Amino acid sequence: MEIVGLKLPLIKEGDDIAKMIVENFDVENGDVIAICSTVVSKAEGRIARLEDYSPSDRAIEIAEKIGEDARFVQAVLDESDERPGAKYYKWELKGVPIRFEIGPKEAENGEVVVSFRDERKKFSVAFDEINDDTILRWAKELKERLKVRAIENAKSKIVICNSVDEVAETVESRRVALVYVCEDCERELENYGSVLGKMEEKSEWLDVNLEGTCVVCGGKGYLVGVAKTY
Repeated sequence: MEIVGLKLPLIKEGDDIAKMIVENFDVENGDVIAICSTVVSKAEGRIARLEDYSPSDRAIEIAEKIGEDARFVQAVLDESDERPGAKYYKWELKGVPIRFEIGPKEAENGEVVVSFRDERKKFSVAFDEINDDTILRWAKELKERLKVRAIENAKSKIVICNSVDEVAETVESRRVALVYVCEDCERELENYGSVLGKMEEKSEWLDVNLEGTCVVCGGKGYLVGVAKTY
């Protein structure tokens, strides 16, 4: 009998482990292949974070007896056709903004654990505090947080340029250059990236005019964006 370790590429969700083994190794009749459950979990996307579990009294009791993390024990107790981690992952991919979790411990205490898509934290709320007004308020607050974050992200990637050299430097750093140019000189900017076209309107948070001085010839220009496409 011979034992051989199989070295596979990093496993990610959706990978066909059997296919990867057959394609990378000479498998013969009678070979026995042992696959670690951790690898299978990765391929199936069945990975859960311990912080996503709120241990019940039963889980705490068992954990004290065996010296294990109570959250891990709760994960085992919750084992089903689709574990909590897989459920959370699936709905996070769907973009569900507000998630409610109710386990034995929460049911006993008359509470529900609430988490928001944009924040890595959880908090408990009494059942009788959950109503339409509360959920709508949370939704509006979440929407505003996402808006602020999106604006800040956009601001960090946009640079208002006053020269062709600044345009070249900005585009090279994988940001978007906003610059004034006239119709005759627009082709000059194509040497540095794709010209996104004349801006007819702008967002309130963008502190710039739609017309200005062309950075190439000094004449009257309009605002355009310049960037590289990847």
